[in-house]
Amino acid sequence: TTCRLSTERPNTKTAVIVVWFAVACTTWAKTDRGFVGVRGNNICIVPPSGGTIVVGEATDLMSTISVQQATLSAQANDIAALNALLSLQDEQLAVQSANNAVYAHLQCRAGLDVSMHLPTRAASFLKHFAIDGTDYLAVANRQLNTSGLTNSEVFRWDGAKFASFQLIPTQGAVAWEHFVIGDVHFLAVANLYNDSSYQIMSELLRWNGTKFISAQLIPTSGASDWEHFQIDGEHFLAVANRRSGVSDGNKFQINSEVFRWNGTQFVPFQLIPTEGAIGWKYFVLNDAHFLVVANYYNKSSFHIPSEIFKWNGSSFESFQLIQTHGACDWEYFAIDGAHYLVVSNYVLDVAAEISTEVFKWDGSLFVSHQRIKGSGSRDSEHFVIDNTHYLAVAKTRVDKDVLIDSQIFKWDKASSRFKLFQSIPTQGAKHWQWFQMNNVHYLAVANSFNGTSGAINSEIFTWNGACFL
Repeated sequence: TTCRLSTERPNTKTAVIVVWFAVACTTWAKTDRGFVGVRGNNICIVPPSGGTIVVGEATDLMSTISVQQATLSAQANDIAALNALLSLQDEQLAVQSANNAVYAHLQCRAGLDVSMHLPTRAASFLKHFAIDGTDYLAVANRQLNTSGLTNSEVFRWDGAKFASFQLIPTQGAVAWEHFVIGDVHFLAVANLYNDSSYQIMSELLRWNGTKFISAQLIPTSGASDWEHFQIDGEHFLAVANRRSGVSDGNKFQINSEVFRWNGTQFVPFQLIPTEGAIGWKYFVLNDAHFLVVANYYNKSSFHIPSEIFKWNGSSFESFQLIQTHGACDWEYFAIDGAHYLVVSNYVLDVAAEISTEVFKWDGSLFVSHQRIKGSGSRDSEHFVIDNTHYLAVAKTRVDKDVLIDSQIFKWDKASSRFKLFQSIPTQGAKHWQWFQMNNVHYLAVANSFNGTSGAINSEIFTWNGACFL
């Protein structure tokens, strides 16, 4: 018997003595898996920890290794092919995305109309909301023919369109507000006029699980808007009262009112002097609570101040007066840490030729930031798509023409100003409502009058990736 000895140490603690009986191992190698000795077709392996000597046929082992190498090579080829396929798919997706973008822009340039239509009657306001995952759109119908005693309507999304869901009797309705207290959904309607008086009841409705039912009647005077908000866990509801008196009355200097929820109903909380008020907007800035009112008319002029009120811990007090011109609406938003208010002036400021004005918070007050020319601005709606800010402006009329374009403006970061992005034909537009469903952006407009009738369609436009169609 021939033996070969190796004193190579696989570690510093133990010298390994390899004894191979019957066949002398003439070649040794140290690997990360131990010591390997080979002669002819024979192979022996000593693990690094010592122990059992494994003896076998080198031919068999090499054959196994060859198969494994072939398998690994095939797997590598498969991985390379898969990476090439993924790269091709990425390129195809990029091409498809570019094609979609080009197609979307072509649709925009062609003025393709794929909007959804809602039958409305002198529509003044649209409000989108969701209950238990189902989307609804409430329309405030101001009048049918010459009477304000008509139904307003709630539409429900059926997966393809908004279908009529519930008719609600209203009196010259001009606004809706939706809010939730606890797990109960409410709708508040602002009733302006009942064909003989402005001093009438507006109504709070409650969702009973299947439809809206009357929950409370609230006395108002030419109600033009509702605004719900919370302060320190308490619920409030502010009404903008436009005017008092009978049909030929002209008292516009009248209190608007804030109501507070007492657990079962809304009760009077605070009277706030306003002048022909049409809209409220609540916002929070640096942990302070504000309400801003849009004062429309004071019996002698449309060029009057609107007013911002600030919460002092127990009530609202005057904070700032801002000159406006038949103000109808305020919109609040923030962009890159800066705070803005936008007023929609229905009457043109002749000196400046503006009807929409953007104000910016300077740390202590709101100051004029941008003036957008044009008359007949009735409402503005701020929204964000893909981190880009937009402002939709509803144009009701220019002089006597109601068949005019309303406009969408896009925020330009370089100049920190809104620039015209898209014009959309509308018919006496009173209000914009932006909303999302299933990651799709929609913009709905309340069309009130086409020059001969208010019984016309309001429209819902869909974002195609480049514009609203």
